Amino acid sequence: MNIHSHSPANTTTMHELVPGVELDFEPSHKWLSRIADLPKSPIAHEVEERLSSELLLSRTSPDFSRQLVEVTSTYGFAVIHNPEIDDSLFDETYSVMEELFAQGPEYLEQFGRPGVGRDDGYIPPATEVSTSASGKTQANVFQFIHRVADLSRNKRINDELGRTFQEKSDAMITALYKELEETCRSLAIGLRDKNFRAPDGNSILPDDFFTDLMRGHDGSPSELTLARLTHCHAVDLADREITGCSMAHTDLNFVTILPRPTSPLQLWYNDKQNPENSGYVELKTPPASFTLNMGDQAEILTGGYLQSTPHRVIAPVGVDRYSIILFGGLRKDVDLLKNKLTQPDGKERCSRFEQETLPRISSLLTAEIFTELRKSDIGLISAEEAAKLGFKALSR
Repeated sequence: MNIHSHSPANTTTMHELVPGVELDFEPSHKWLSRIADLPKSPIAHEVEERLSSELLLSRTSPDFSRQLVEVTSTYGFAVIHNPEIDDSLFDETYSVMEELFAQGPEYLEQFGRPGVGRDDGYIPPATEVSTSASGKTQANVFQFIHRVADLSRNKRINDELGRTFQEKSDAMITALYKELEETCRSLAIGLRDKNFRAPDGNSILPDDFFTDLMRGHDGSPSELTLARLTHCHAVDLADREITGCSMAHTDLNFVTILPRPTSPLQLWYNDKQNPENSGYVELKTPPASFTLNMGDQAEILTGGYLQSTPHRVIAPVGVDRYSIILFGGLRKDVDLLKNKLTQPDGKERCSRFEQETLPRISSLLTAEIFTELRKSDIGLISAEEAAKLGFKALSR
């Protein structure tokens, strides 16, 4: 059995889990491990200045859709300015988050824990495992996950702080979800302008192709669309670790949007012409803007055209870091392979994530199966539960 890709190949290797399966590039957890602890690019300042201009797009530009597809197919990221964004809403939510996380784990445990069949809840520190750092836990991050499809499920703490948090976070999620849907329509329009077609190969790609895949059958947001609210403890300069907050990873969902965090993230800059200049660069978000990045499932649906780019957050020095992230997920039953877009030249292309996932599952590659598989890799699903789902283990 051979699985080949038409994407640019980094290496050719036999799959470690299934003998006889050949990948055109190394599995992502191996690739991420190689770059996890690497420093910033030696030309980071120059690159950051260029990207601050190149990635900054205006929602009101008549050419927005084309620009969005071009930067996300090159870098996997875009920074989108929208004058209608109310920055004060996010500032107020960060303020409430600071008070909420200060209550400690016992208080936050009232939200429950994510697991098989449950996507919302509180993730304590030292729970998630980084697949890019030899099984190290991401112990410095406290996280709370909102399930967007039914916000009423999150109303579990009925005190003044809990109610205030619910009010602010609901308003924040509603605003972010509007940006998410508008952005996904723009992606479809931009891809259509690049001559991508619907999966049947003949139909025109509709504006709502992605937004329809992200809605439940009743029209509500997919149960896999989640808002993650994170708190990362600050460190002293002398104790700073390069992987102290969120280690190198790609996002497993379709698309992610991130309003201005309290400190910037770092994305992986791959300089193919001058590899010695490759490294991490900081991506800052100006007021009335949000950062967008493509996830692994976007890369699958576009045959590797849209890039799911590695990124990380190192521990902040002196001041704790808070962030609000909306992960746009596809409907659970979406078959990722049947919904792959038709390439402009009509040729079949297979992304890295499709190649490395198929040998590990015993069922259709649905959005839910892909999500559960990746959750098992980072420790949110036990090895026993993963085995029951038919997943082959990920070799570290």
